[in-house]
Amino acid sequence: MSEITIEKPKVILNSVEEVIASMESRFHPENCKGLVATYQWQLKGPDHTFHVAINDGTFTLHQGAAEKPDITIECATDVYLKLVNGQMKDVIAVVTGKLRVRGSISLAQKLGRIFI
Repeated sequence: MSEITIEKPKVILNSVEEVIASMESRFHPENCKGLVATYQWQLKGPDHTFHVAINDGTFTLHQGAAEKPDITIECATDVYLKLVNGQMKDVIAVVTGKLRVRGSISLAQKLGRIFI
């Protein structure tokens, strides 16, 4: 599978609702062919939980918790927005304890190429 990396757009997303609304336009199916996984986000302050089911180049978005996510990403809402907007590196967020990843680290690494 040949993966394509595309630069993040310069548009700043200011809320979780804006991020969710932009997911379809930021989705790159060519970067997740053959991938079947459920990504879940648990955000705090304000609290917001949602998940995305990826299935071989397609995705569906769901509000609330997944029954069996393959990966759960936990952080504060402001940290999440910084990560999405490219204002914070995920590695720094993990090392400083601002981001917690439960589940497959390899799936976490793919996320930045799926939603750009």
